[in-house]
This record gives sequence, structure tokens and C-alpha cells, in this order.
Amino acid sequence: MSHGIAKGADVETESGEAPPYLELVLLNDPYTPAEFVTFVLEQVFRMSRERATAIMFSTHSRRRGSCGIFPRSEALAFRDKIQSLAASRRHPLRCALLPASDAPAQHRPSPN
Repeated sequence: MSHGIAKGADVETESGEAPPYLELVLLNDPYTPAEFVTFVLEQVFRMSRERATAIMFSTHSRRRGSCGIFPRSEALAFRDKIQSLAASRRHPLRCALLPASDAPAQHRPSPN
């Protein structure tokens, strides 16, 4: 059973175009420890402990937690890094990439 978009999968809009910005969302599962999710957020996104903990709690309570909206190439690299870290520690943590609006750079939320 997959908990997210498979590694290497492409995200497209309904028109078949690749969106320039993607939202990276962590997906909740009953096995990955909260401490590992917080660790990933701190290491991959360089978030503060407080911000990482807030997203971890959001992931747990809402079944998903947004890490932010990023240019496509950055989002793909972040996803691959998260999947690699989770696999190396044998955790089933998954994330999804969702099409985001074509927000200009100054309107993209910062994960920090």
C-alpha cells in the first residue's frame, strides 16, 4: 500500500501540464515516530524546533502537514531526500506533492 506519490512520479494538472510550484505535504501513518518527523523537518527544511513540532502535530491531527510551496525542482529534491531518510531509518513516512497555484516567489510561504 502506498502512502503517497511514488518516487519518480510526476505531478500534472488536469490540463496535463507540469505545475511550476508544488506543495509538499507529509502524510500521517501509525508507525513513524513523532520524533523522526520533527527530525526530518529540522534537517531537510532547516526549520526551528517549534515550527517542526507544529507541523508534526498538524500531520498527526489532520492526517497531513504542509511543509510549504516550492518551485518544482526544489519540491522534487525535498521529496526525494525525505523518502531517502525515511527508508534509511526504516520508517514508512511518505509525502505527497500537490499542484500549487502559480504564486510568484514573493508570495510563497517560507517553511521557517
